[in-house]
Amino acid sequence: MKMILRISAYFAFLSILVFPHLSWAIDFDSSKLLLCTVIDTTECIMGENCNKVMAEEINLPRFLQINIDKKVIVGKTAGQNPRTSPIERIEVVDQKLILQGAEQDRKEEQDGFGWTIAIMEASGNMVLTASGDDIGVIAFGVCMPD
Repeated sequence: MKMILRISAYFAFLSILVFPHLSWAIDFDSSKLLLCTVIDTTECIMGENCNKVMAEEINLPRFLQINIDKKVIVGKTAGQNPRTSPIERIEVVDQKLILQGAEQDRKEEQDGFGWTIAIMEASGNMVLTASGDDIGVIAFGVCMPD
C-alpha cells in the first residue's frame, strides 16, 4: 500500500511539471505566500538566435517565493544564499497577477534589468520576462500556495 501511495504521489508531482496547464487555481490573497518553480527558460541576445538554457546558467533561481504583502520575491537556488528582489508594482489584470520590478546585481557593472511576472489565476501558470542590455529572457513555470 505504501508503494502505491509513493507511486501516486510521484505521478501527481510529475504531472504538475509535465502538464502545468492541469494545475490548480491560485488565490491572489496578498496574505498568502506563493511558491513558483521555473520549468522552461529561453535567452535571446540581440543579433543572435534565442536559445533554451537552464535557469542556473543565467543566474535565475529555480524556485521563487513570492510575498505579495511584503512586496518581495525570494529566489532560492540549491547551495546558494537566497536572493531577494523588491516588487515595485502589483496589479491584477484579466485574472492575471502582474508583478514588476527592476534591479542591478553588482554596482560596479552595468548589469541592471527590468522584469515582469504574470501568474494566471485559473491555472497557476507563470510567465517571467526580463530584459537588460541587448538581452531578453523568458521563463515559463507554475506557482502554488506555499
